[in-house]
Amino acid sequence: MFFFQENEIHCSFILSVGFSLFFFSRAGNHEKCAEHLSASTEVNKVIYGADSIEYGHELHKYSEVLCNARKLSEAFRTATKAEEIFRAHYGDHHELVLEIKEYLSQLQMLNSF
Repeated sequence: MFFFQENEIHCSFILSVGFSLFFFSRAGNHEKCAEHLSASTEVNKVIYGADSIEYGHELHKYSEVLCNARKLSEAFRTATKAEEIFRAHYGDHHELVLEIKEYLSQLQMLNSF
């Protein structure tokens, strides 16, 4: 009889996506990296919930990859979702909230060019 725990399957998926992200990123293929990270982000949303801090961190990471792929509008929208989650969990004055606010202002400047 085989017994698989749901979390083990999700961990295997996330690890395989992580290895793919590493190689695509090292090769400078940020668009492919964003494609794979999108799937990982959705898995985190299902596992932890749309308001979870884990999902917020995944969105933040995804936003940075989108920025590297020059998808600035999508990066801004994604980072804004992450900021909302971080503010709900940490409050307005937490270091991570301030960091993402700065990141959002930089994205706005980049997007205006």
